[in-house]
Amino acid sequence: MRCWKQASILKAVALCMLLASSASHSVIDIDSAERYQLNVKSQTVEQALRSLANASNRQLLFPYDQMEALKSISISGRYTLEEALGIILKDTSLSGELTTEGVILVTPIQKKSDRGRDMNSKRNILAATIGFFVGVGGAQQALAEETQSGEEMGWLLEEVIVTAQKREEKLIDVPISISVIGEDAIKTTGIKNMNDLSYLVPNLSVANSNSGSQNIIIRGINNTAGLSPLIGIYLDEIPLTVGTGISVDVQAIDIQRVEVLRGPQGTLYGQGSAGGTIRFISKKPNLNGIEGEMGLSVSNTTGGGRNKDLTGVINIPMIDDTLAFRVAATFKDKSGWIDQPTRNIDDANDTELSNINARGLWQASEDLEINVTAIQYRNDTGGFNLTNLGPVIDSNYQPTFRNGLDFPSTDMTNDFDLYNLTLSYDFGFATLVSSSSQIDFENTRSSISNSQIFNPAPGIRADILISDSHDSADVFSQEIRLAGDTSTLDWVIGVFYRDLEFGGPKTFGQYVNGVALFTPLRFTQLHTSESKAIFANLSYHINDQLTLDLGTRYFENDKTSKAPAFLLSEKGKFDNISSKASLSYGITEQSTAYFSIAEGFRSGGFNSAGVDPYEPESIISYELGVKGSLLDKRLNVEAAMFLSQYDDYQAGTIDEETGFPITGNPGEAEIQGIELSTLLNITEQLSIGFSANITDAEFTTVDPDVSLVNIGDPLFLVPKFSYSLSADYYFNWSSAISGFAHLDYNRQGENTEINRSPASFNQENKSTDIGFLNAQIGAQWEDITIRLFGRNLNNELRTTIGSLAGIFTQNRPRTVGVDINYQF
Repeated sequence: MRCWKQASILKAVALCMLLASSASHSVIDIDSAERYQLNVKSQTVEQALRSLANASNRQLLFPYDQMEALKSISISGRYTLEEALGIILKDTSLSGELTTEGVILVTPIQKKSDRGRDMNSKRNILAATIGFFVGVGGAQQALAEETQSGEEMGWLLEEVIVTAQKREEKLIDVPISISVIGEDAIKTTGIKNMNDLSYLVPNLSVANSNSGSQNIIIRGINNTAGLSPLIGIYLDEIPLTVGTGISVDVQAIDIQRVEVLRGPQGTLYGQGSAGGTIRFISKKPNLNGIEGEMGLSVSNTTGGGRNKDLTGVINIPMIDDTLAFRVAATFKDKSGWIDQPTRNIDDANDTELSNINARGLWQASEDLEINVTAIQYRNDTGGFNLTNLGPVIDSNYQPTFRNGLDFPSTDMTNDFDLYNLTLSYDFGFATLVSSSSQIDFENTRSSISNSQIFNPAPGIRADILISDSHDSADVFSQEIRLAGDTSTLDWVIGVFYRDLEFGGPKTFGQYVNGVALFTPLRFTQLHTSESKAIFANLSYHINDQLTLDLGTRYFENDKTSKAPAFLLSEKGKFDNISSKASLSYGITEQSTAYFSIAEGFRSGGFNSAGVDPYEPESIISYELGVKGSLLDKRLNVEAAMFLSQYDDYQAGTIDEETGFPITGNPGEAEIQGIELSTLLNITEQLSIGFSANITDAEFTTVDPDVSLVNIGDPLFLVPKFSYSLSADYYFNWSSAISGFAHLDYNRQGENTEINRSPASFNQENKSTDIGFLNAQIGAQWEDITIRLFGRNLNNELRTTIGSLAGIFTQNRPRTVGVDINYQF
């Protein structure tokens, strides 16, 4: 068996010879009339370059580490070498040329600050030293040292680059449990929003009543009570968290990838990420060419009606290499399927949604980059995706009766405007980033029927709570950080500031058979939160295989709450130091094991006058994980087991003296579980994926003064397990038309809601296991893609969450349709 060192030396020698040759000879003009037939599906840039080299019968030299995660669009037709290289290397910061020796040479377009920078590990040194050669003659022999043939190389899974620790790193090197969904997977699986994302990511679930009201759960940690969120949501550098159960609805259009970080991420992302962080990374404007896409989707929902979805993206460079703008827009007209028989209204929860995302990129100098983002989002809907009348599968909802006559509108709006300015300056030794964001958010809703006594006796209906509200939020955030790296140390330091005002007018009432038990209360409730933080994170490379990561964050939060109707006017300060430590070990060049300890924190808050405030909650999580590539990089595996200890758990309960809902701290909890995610390329055409998790989350101690739960009760709305199976197959319909097919099945275990307070009429409710089957098949011809799709093909209508209040969320029924996409 050949020695690994010998193979590396041979490659290094070949690389040096070709580099020397290219340096001493001029580059020839490749704009010739000769054209080559290419039929390449959307894949990595590396694979597309190999296909071009094979078609033109030429040798290929490229820097492997510069393109491991780069993607190329599909190519179908006859092209010159210049045309093909232009398409393949578009938006990659790489250039291609043909040397006098007939070698296709691909090199990075470097900034001056990048020249001479040290590599951080043995893996980076090897990646920078070794290029892969595809073509004829001696180049084919050099490649054979580690692979059997050029065909086998086509099976390799791409190396994924992430920015989870606010710097670019290979996914395999990051000591965090991360799921990454790339652009192709977003389109293939039909991900449109957060709820769709939850089907593919282990230990992520969403209790979703509509697009503006989502409870996101990662590893058993969710934000159903309290005012501060527990799961962080980011779009690029923009923190999107507003308040508990109220979220900015991110549309997955023109998104490059999504990163889901599981476990506490408090050191880099603050108190809003005690359970994890979800990061949407959008495509940057392209400085060097007009490009875009247009899409139309038409579908039909069982029990509902027709849906339309229009999307468009346009990229326009105003000054080559300097200034460009990119606009992505979507308009959705989605039918409802939930009826309101007491009002004689069918399909009441229909939705009209528009989202316009405009981004600008100004490369002010070689080192200074300025990004501007503006988003306008408007969503009008006929009501929540809730049922409360009869069996859940009948999809019926009854608004609150008011004296048996008054049926107020259940229409809702969920609107926001978002602005961001991000500046990045490269000093050479470090990069300075400043991100300034403003979010103006409005949410109106009415006639929410929380029926904690649902048909307590024949002919009697009691609606405990009705809440007509108009909530608005004004959120400003500012982050400044400096990040650098040397051969042994990567580091990030920064400061963060956030100012939030949230609240609005509300109505509170109690009805039995439509008769008010007291005059409904109309009041205004306002909350403010001003937070400041300083944070630092460093990675010390002890040697080529062992890395120590340390991070900490000091956090201060000044909060106020005012609700005159409840005689509430409270203010207080909460502070905390959250830290994280991890040790990772490179077992081989393609596998890493790690162990981490991380802390999370959430501020406390205030109840009405006469009721004690609730305390802050804290989490400490221990995690052991491994990730790597096997079978010649055809199999990616990631596995982790974790244990989280949860102190002063915040939960909604009922005040036994007043009967009003409050927030309390019922006790302490323990969460433990395991996760597994795999992706296998069986052949060049066929790949399969499997992910799963098992989570055990229960209360270990209880506060006798908060009679909400017993020891051993499960945490609220946490599924006991979930798993996802997927398969992708690529083929050719003809010599000019490529094809693809996708199938996935996702299943989620039961979850529970509990309230054992004597004032609660129902004490426990469990959901059932639910599963969703989705499929797509399509064709791609040049720049046009057509696909047939089906979502929830098994028409799963059972509730996604347990509910004590007699109201249940329901996902959209079976939806089948077709979409057409044109890229230019």
